[in-house]
Amino acid sequence: MSTSSFQDKRMLLREFERLLQQVPDDREGIQETMEFFSYMMRIRSFIPPAAELVTVLKHQKPILFQLLKRAISTTSHLHLLLQMDVDYRLAMERLGFAPVGGQDEAREIG
Repeated sequence: MSTSSFQDKRMLLREFERLLQQVPDDREGIQETMEFFSYMMRIRSFIPPAAELVTVLKHQKPILFQLLKRAISTTSHLHLLLQMDVDYRLAMERLGFAPVGGQDEAREIG
């Protein structure tokens, strides 16, 4: 991975971490979360860790995740994305996130 794509990935992960911290786990977070994932799907400088990000969102913002799934039509490019799932601990490890204080909050390591 080139330095530029590595920096792009770090920026994406920081933005996702900000999203997790600032967006409420309710209907109010739907639009911003949709915009984040739409942006992520347009990235071409590296392959975004889509399954991992979706899995973390599903576990840390379960209400928002369910509302988001309902809000997206089955013909949307985001519909398939939200079907992705990997083991939560593996997703956290791959993203460089670690549980804080035994909770499912995320923070970046490094």
